Amino acid sequence: MSVGFQDISSLARLIGIEYFSTESCYEEEKEDAKRLRQVKKSNSKGHEVLAENLRVIRRHQQRILGHFLRRTTSSVDYTGTPLLNLPPYQEIVGLLKLTQREMDIITERAEDAKAS
Repeated sequence: MSVGFQDISSLARLIGIEYFSTESCYEEEKEDAKRLRQVKKSNSKGHEVLAENLRVIRRHQQRILGHFLRRTTSSVDYTGTPLLNLPPYQEIVGLLKLTQREMDIITERAEDAKAS
């Protein structure tokens, strides 16, 4: 995930979505940032930080619905010309040697996925 909830809020204010300029939104964002700092500070695993960020982003998505466009590799302009001129897809397989820490994280996430 490359966009945090603060980025979404800033973009929403920039394009004039009224809610994101209110006092209640400001207070909500302060609380969200505080919770995110607490999760990061608690030596939590990366997935807990991601889960907290996603919780806030999903709430914001409900408020920005219909205000943003999503572009894909197959998006075209009004004349039918592709917006992105990308080379053809090519799959490259590479082998990685993971550290013990990385293997532990993968194992833990796999177990969490099986449990849920």
